[in-house]
Amino acid sequence: MPIDYRTTHCGPSVPDLAFHIALCADGAYLPHLGVAAFSLLLNNADKPLALTLVVSGADDADLRRLGSLAELFHVPVDLIELNPAAVAQLGASGHISTASYYRLFLPTLLPDTVERVLYLDCDLVVDGDLQPLLEIDLGDRPLAAAVDRVVELTRREPSGDALDRRYFNTGVLMMDLAQWRRDNLHGRALEYARQAENPLQYADQDALNAVVDDEVRLLEPTWNYMVFTRLRADLQQGLDEAQAGVKRPAVIHFAGVAKPWQSWCGSRYRRRYEDYRSVSPWRSLPYPESPRTVRQAIMAAELATTEDRMREAVGYFRQALAAKQNG
Repeated sequence: MPIDYRTTHCGPSVPDLAFHIALCADGAYLPHLGVAAFSLLLNNADKPLALTLVVSGADDADLRRLGSLAELFHVPVDLIELNPAAVAQLGASGHISTASYYRLFLPTLLPDTVERVLYLDCDLVVDGDLQPLLEIDLGDRPLAAAVDRVVELTRREPSGDALDRRYFNTGVLMMDLAQWRRDNLHGRALEYARQAENPLQYADQDALNAVVDDEVRLLEPTWNYMVFTRLRADLQQGLDEAQAGVKRPAVIHFAGVAKPWQSWCGSRYRRRYEDYRSVSPWRSLPYPESPRTVRQAIMAAELATTEDRMREAVGYFRQALAAKQNG
């Protein structure tokens, strides 16, 4: 299927033996893509990186901020503006948007000379040196990814039985693009999503797990350390066991519904997001995001109470009460 896109190059030329890294987002997530990319570059400024940002719905101000990363870190940045119509027919489920499918176009959007790329989600921060991940040996596997223990504990087979196979998270992917192109993994994953009776619950993640199955190099959780707000106790225990032993994660992934830029996110790691945002080109944008539902307002109020921000807590409780009375 032809893809409608436009590429703008910012900064220096791509260095020899560059490590290619890609992030993707639609208009709603562009500030968070920026913060994620900023955290990556800040902690890996000594490496020959080349950044590809696949976006849609960006205005001139968005593009200027993203392009400024090239000057700040003297790193090549390719801004690829993608027509979202390419994935519109795939649909979305819950808090996941159709933009999650953008990563499946990377084998097509990047030049054939690029044989590997590290894909990163936008709801994460890089908090350490990625050198071991960038140099990981994939062997004959098309990708490397971390186990998604929460989905493994909640997902059921079509028969109703518990999931009895590995399920990986696509928030951090080391992709062997040469193998993807040869085996048309991206095309097969997109076709799987198109043929689904209903929008896939986890979008590209479900599609890739179906196509790749167990042909994946499993990453240590330090490279995709998943954190949630108010996860069910048994699921939190299972996640803690799966990620035990990680003293300081190199990549902190806010994998749940609540994100660190939202006033109701109770993760103790949200401060790391705030730290990076506060010194990034996105520091002047409105923050944090205000509650839109009764439940979000109550969660924000409870969080403010635990942090002794009583005036804010009262405001959130009043917002929740007003929303309940009006709806």
